Amino acid sequence: MAKSKSPKPSGESVESDRLTAALRAFEEGDVVRGRRLAEEVIAQGSGGDASAVKKAAERMGLDPATSPELVAQALVTRSMPPPRAFLFGLAVLAVMGLLLVLASARYAAI
Repeated sequence: MAKSKSPKPSGESVESDRLTAALRAFEEGDVVRGRRLAEEVIAQGSGGDASAVKKAAERMGLDPATSPELVAQALVTRSMPPPRAFLFGLAVLAVMGLLLVLASARYAAI
């Protein structure tokens, strides 16, 4: 089967496509891919397709006049794991370690 020979998109549409793809990946549950694509949009630093940026901003609940970099930054911020989960895991690990030490001290004396 022959491959289609579509013209390469311009830089602006590639960025807006990245922003749209990042938002789509984030909504589908692929947070890592969405975050990476959003970081690429931030690194590019140029304006994207206004209609795609407006749609992405509306889907995220932001002002439609927001720049693509701010929409991407909001996506990156939303995809960061909450520190509470890590603190809870650390607390559980500390309690389990304490119980192990107490159990070994009690049964070592017998």
